[in-house]
Amino acid sequence: MTMRRFALTTGLVAGTLAFSGAAAFADTINLGGTVSNYSTISSTATAGAGSLNLYGEGTATADVVVKVADIALTSNNTEGVELKAEADSALTGGTNGVTLAYQVKLVDDNATAPAAGAFSATSDTVNVDNTDFSSNAANQDLYIEYDGPEYLDPDTYSSTITMTVESYL
Repeated sequence: MTMRRFALTTGLVAGTLAFSGAAAFADTINLGGTVSNYSTISSTATAGAGSLNLYGEGTATADVVVKVADIALTSNNTEGVELKAEADSALTGGTNGVTLAYQVKLVDDNATAPAAGAFSATSDTVNVDNTDFSSNAANQDLYIEYDGPEYLDPDTYSSTITMTVESYL
């Protein structure tokens, strides 16, 4: 019996050693995924946007500042985004082609209206970082500034402002 146990134990050890020298097989599984940039802009024109007092009837007024839109911005970009407002053209008369230049400015939602001296161009860009988002939304106000001339040809004047949002990356 002892010899039999010895032979059985020796056989098990030899078999284990034989299997331990065999090559192991392995495979890898690559994981990945993509999250698209989700950023949207929603603008709501104020009542003043469509009824600007352009003066031009014998009285001039310099440095007219008007809030023209409330801007809501949403994004999932944790690095933040760049919000840009750009005037597509000056206010232009529909039939006479006369123009009235204006400048744009973005400010934080419900902030004090910017002074006329804060405007410097027909476009403005603000960086909205991830700390500005509350429930993935950040709000801004859009203002324009123009000088109402003493005389301006009778006509209906219009223009558009394009809003864009881009990733910091």
